[in-house]
Amino acid sequence: MYRTHFLLSLTVLAAVALSPTAWAEEDLRALPPEQLFSILRGGHLYDHWGKTTHQTLSHFTYSEYTRTQGEQQGPTTWLCHECHGWDYLGDRGVYQSGPHFTNVHGIYPARNYEPELLVAGLKEGHHKFGAFLKEADLKNLAEFIIHGQIYMNSHIDKSTRKAKGDIMEGKRLYQVICAECHGEDGKKSPWAETSSPPVLGAMANENPWMTFHRIRVGVVVTFDRAHPALLTSPVRVQVDVLAYLQTLPAK
Repeated sequence: MYRTHFLLSLTVLAAVALSPTAWAEEDLRALPPEQLFSILRGGHLYDHWGKTTHQTLSHFTYSEYTRTQGEQQGPTTWLCHECHGWDYLGDRGVYQSGPHFTNVHGIYPARNYEPELLVAGLKEGHHKFGAFLKEADLKNLAEFIIHGQIYMNSHIDKSTRKAKGDIMEGKRLYQVICAECHGEDGKKSPWAETSSPPVLGAMANENPWMTFHRIRVGVVVTFDRAHPALLTSPVRVQVDVLAYLQTLPAK
């Protein structure tokens, strides 16, 4: 049976214990602003490196994806989370079964690797992203892998998909931080020309892991627009916002 590993070409990773466990969450407020920017951009690249770098993804299935057990096709197969999961746990997390199963490990165990090692593996190895991403992009991804990840099982119940936050506190935060752009019901578009804005209640319940990722690091909406991030806010604040989003109408 074919089983691919994150950065498989680097033999040092072959010995990593891949059973995911929660590590202490880093206080990112202590990091310099330049590094925080790199982490955020790495999170954007993990979400959609095409939009982040102003590239249109190929409509052909990514060649390395075809080496996995995944069943997806087309542009989505080029994206990091399609194999490694929005919870960063790959086949040990939400994607251990279902339509997004690939039998690929997650990136969470790579948090303790040196940036240079990660860049080398992303650039060549089985990812071969050196053909599409610049050195700075790869360094941003490495910074996100090391500093931007979080053990989502500590904050989202995997079976119920419910966030483990304070709904009322999340509501207070939403009214102050989010409602002006998204509306009190989470259905408003932050940009007038967007005809089909995301319904936050639906998104938060259908894919709380993706929503949590985007609450933390923001998201590149189009080639020239990005959503703000709460990365330097306490994690409990981020989880509270997610918990409240899950109470908003889904339609």
